[in-house]
Amino acid sequence: MTWLYIALAAYLITAVAFILDKYLLHAPIPRPFAYSFWVALLSSFALVLIPFGVVIPSIKFLLVSLASGAAFFIGLIFLYKAIRMSEITIVATKVGAITAVATYLFSIIILKGYALDKLHMIALALMVFGMLILNRFKIKILGLAILSGLSSGLSFTLLKWAFNNSDLINGIFWTRMGFIGVALLSLLFVAARKDVVLSFKHSTASSKYLFLINKLIAAGGFILLYYALFKGNASLINGLGGLQYVFIFIIAILFRNKIPGIAENLDDRSLVIKIIGLLCIVDGFIILNLSL
Repeated sequence: MTWLYIALAAYLITAVAFILDKYLLHAPIPRPFAYSFWVALLSSFALVLIPFGVVIPSIKFLLVSLASGAAFFIGLIFLYKAIRMSEITIVATKVGAITAVATYLFSIIILKGYALDKLHMIALALMVFGMLILNRFKIKILGLAILSGLSSGLSFTLLKWAFNNSDLINGIFWTRMGFIGVALLSLLFVAARKDVVLSFKHSTASSKYLFLINKLIAAGGFILLYYALFKGNASLINGLGGLQYVFIFIIAILFRNKIPGIAENLDDRSLVIKIIGLLCIVDGFIILNLSL
């Protein structure tokens, strides 16, 4: 049951990273692909895990792990494109809901003996429904949200498979190698190289430092999230992403006049819908907490 609270802490940390992502994508680093590339490159810190039990895995394990990292990179590109085009709270909730559903469906196909009992299904359904109704949906980001959610769901499911067939260290290390590898392979394309070079030249020193700090924050959140995934259920952990929105919503309200692009719509109708969505998410969390 400890994985539940570890996931909760992870989503609080990643909520802060999401807000900073929106700020960075709003002005200083306007290129989602390049932004995703630099995020991937920072994952090279996973090399420090080598002395702590990293081994050469089987071909099957290696391919699955690398595919997980590659899917994560693709999902990240679509996510950042959507964030740049819309409000972060809209993107976070919609992509989160699609990711949770995709993870459940992929888990049935990929993970042997995977099943949720009735209470867990109710909890997951409430949290997904809550995420879906929290914000109005913009058609222009529909395709990006679906692609990001499907890619992320596949990545998480393959990562869970890696954890089930190895240990935490090797699961993280080899999926990060896939993440870095596909990012480096993308440089074979001229347009990709140009995008990365321009992003580095045109970003300010302050935005580079903020980017680094933000990714260190995000790394802390993902380490906790990966540990929770190692111990817990992949679909339910993604369903808990609804709680991330609660944190994003609170941060957005507190800093709406200080951080560009995170303002919340708080007219009467929107507020009622948000409250209903939040209650669904909280109810789902309570049911999940009591059923474990």
